[in-house]
Amino acid sequence: MTLFKASLLAATAAATLGAAATSAQATVYYWSYMLTDGQGAGSGTFTVAGALPSAITAESGAITSDPVLTTPATVVGVNYDDGSDKTLYATGNTPFSFGGVTVTLNTGGEINFYCSGGDNCAIQEGIAGNFSNNNNANFNVSAVPEPLAWTLMLVGFAGLGVALRNRRRAGAAIA
Repeated sequence: MTLFKASLLAATAAATLGAAATSAQATVYYWSYMLTDGQGAGSGTFTVAGALPSAITAESGAITSDPVLTTPATVVGVNYDDGSDKTLYATGNTPFSFGGVTVTLNTGGEINFYCSGGDNCAIQEGIAGNFSNNNNANFNVSAVPEPLAWTLMLVGFAGLGVALRNRRRAGAAIA
């Protein structure tokens, strides 16, 4: 057995064991939004316990610009006391329900992300559940590739590189 075949077999075994070990772990999703008037934007990550739809268990991010906030703000957590359902339903442009997800900012304020059908999403800003400034927003939520996916991709690229290298050597020997 060549060194390449042994390495490929070992990598496949490690990836299979990694898949079994990570299947019960949390899944991370990137989120970002921009207000439709261009006056506000933010991005970060949501962590959920399993397949969508699923409750958000952790959140991080930053509100980089906003028509109400005077300075950029950091998202420090999810507010579990405000009545929003705190569930990520899907990836794409309509990831939330009408109840939405309320995040707490380091400034003491809160922002509620919600969608009311179709691509009609918005944010509301406030303090202690008293929301105002309903602004339409374009949301995007996408899955973060898991380490196992990156590992398999890198093993595949390495295998292609070795195959191409051996092919060139064989062609040079014939000429």
